[in-house]
Parts: sequence; C-alpha cells; structure tokens
Amino acid sequence: MLDPVTPPENGDTIVQTMPDSLVVRVPRGGHSPAGLSGLSCLSSLQAEFITAASTRKLDMSCVSRIARPGFVISQ
Repeated sequence: MLDPVTPPENGDTIVQTMPDSLVVRVPRGGHSPAGLSGLSCLSSLQAEFITAASTRKLDMSCVSRIARPGFVISQ
C-alpha cells in the first residue's frame, strides 16, 4: 500500500513486530507518487508478493529506478 503520510520511522517500528515484512522506500517519492516514472515497479512487487506469499525473494532493484522528472518551465 502506498502511504506518503506516515513517517518512515513508524514503518521501521512496525517491521520489528511482523516477521517477513518489508518497508519499501521510494527515493525522491515525496508526499505523493503523482508524476513519478517507473511506478509499475511497485505494482509488480505487490503481484510478486501475492504470488510468492513471501517478501524473501522479491527483486527490489527496480525501486532505485523510480524517478521524478525534472522541473521544466514551458515558454
């Protein structure tokens, strides 16, 4: 689930009480995933998790490729 509001530290605390849990931090994610490219990575991870019923073998490498486009002023 995407949660842009809860501080990351809360996720770290919760993970300590839930075996086989995982916190995914999106670099440059900010408060909203709107405008990010590569978000299909998160959908794929969710599908892989549901299929495998485990976080142990998820390939998280795509998360580092999620990007926010640069700021552009149109003229």
